[in-house]
Amino acid sequence: MKNELHLRLIHYLETHKVNYESLSHPSAQTCQEAANLRGASLSIGGKTLLIKTSKQSHTPEEYFLFTLAADRNLDSKRVRKILGTHKMRFANAQDLFKIAGVEKGALPPFGRPLLPLDLYLDESILENELIAFNSGLTTHSIILRTEDYLKLVQPKINQFSK
Repeated sequence: MKNELHLRLIHYLETHKVNYESLSHPSAQTCQEAANLRGASLSIGGKTLLIKTSKQSHTPEEYFLFTLAADRNLDSKRVRKILGTHKMRFANAQDLFKIAGVEKGALPPFGRPLLPLDLYLDESILENELIAFNSGLTTHSIILRTEDYLKLVQPKINQFSK
């Protein structure tokens, strides 16, 4: 089964003539499961998190994408500082489906133009020659050169992993 985001992502890669490896595999709910199924190191995995800033009295709720190496953890204090907010949380399953049309574990590390979201990229992604990620489905992965990936996205690069 293919979903809309997966199809748009494949089309985007092909339109930009990017070499990539496409893998179908059993459903992977965690980064470690996906790495095992890909036969790849956990460190090349791009763990993408949808972050929701809480509504404050004068600001609307907003969503942001944060991608970091899958062998790292998110430093929430740094993320709050980057976003200039005191309140944030990980998006829940309903948020993921509403915003991106995907289930937990399937969110690819792409904001605009595929998703109407700002993309923040942790410096840990730059440490690897390759990046691997689920492509809108927990049963499908993409692996491509980090150099090519960076040409496709316009991330805000920061350090927010620990």
